[in-house]
Amino acid sequence: MLTVPILEKPTRLDHYLVANLPGISRSRIQAATREGLVRVNGKPVAVHCFLKAGDQIEVPAFPEAAAVAP
Repeated sequence: MLTVPILEKPTRLDHYLVANLPGISRSRIQAATREGLVRVNGKPVAVHCFLKAGDQIEVPAFPEAAAVAP
């Protein structure tokens, strides 16, 4: 689970996740979001959802992420 910090500017969910989940493509994140696998504050959201400070993001275990984990 990721907690969104204070952001300098409005940020879309998919852009935030690409920046914070190395090795996961934006298209993969968008597909998972459309399938309802990505949730914000416990609810499925649209790909174009804008985040705010304190939002809790639940993401599925992406196999691709394990390949780049330190």
